[in-house]
Amino acid sequence: MLVHAKTALVGEMINSISHQQRQPLSALGLYLDNIEECASEGEFERIPAQIAACKKSLRLMDETIKAFRNFYSSGEGAAKFDLVNIINELILIVRPELNSHGIELKFAHEQGKCELKSVASYVRQILLSLLSNAKDALIESGCETPQILIELKRAGELFSVSVSDNGGGVKADSDKIFELFFTTKNTGTGTGLSVARELAVKKLGGSLELENAANPTKFTLFLGEI
Repeated sequence: MLVHAKTALVGEMINSISHQQRQPLSALGLYLDNIEECASEGEFERIPAQIAACKKSLRLMDETIKAFRNFYSSGEGAAKFDLVNIINELILIVRPELNSHGIELKFAHEQGKCELKSVASYVRQILLSLLSNAKDALIESGCETPQILIELKRAGELFSVSVSDNGGGVKADSDKIFELFFTTKNTGTGTGLSVARELAVKKLGGSLELENAANPTKFTLFLGEI
């Protein structure tokens, strides 16, 4: 079950990265065309700015590749990491696809680092499942102003990460939402939330709760050090 769910998330990641890389690749081609035009017309003073823009596009592509590599390279051992960085990496990957659907994504968190000793790869997997679930709910709802809000809060040594969406809420069977193979979507296997909760409880010693089934729908991951 865990392997199946992770395979599904790989597909989600690849789809997101294809959206992420399309924009800088397109921009890079445009800047190179501009450089060629500047050179042919003798406007050499414009070339440095175009080269700088090319480098910016390449840096964005490099950051995306690093974020994708980090998603699966940290292994299953517990280590210290910053939750803010983990969430920002995921945002970098998923935002272009969300933008393509007109979905606004916001991230609210306390100032400074939010360091935690846990298993980063499992945390990423859980949060990507929640973001994917929110995205699908918003697309199916046809909401005119679709929004996803990520909130990171700290209470002593404990952290909570909430993912909310205004897709209309869980309309039925909210008590079964974490059951294996249960889904309210038109498509899907119904394994994502079930596996996410199993990872949260059995692997991370935390919990994953549906805190609000109405609109906005709100799932919260609770984490402590392991």
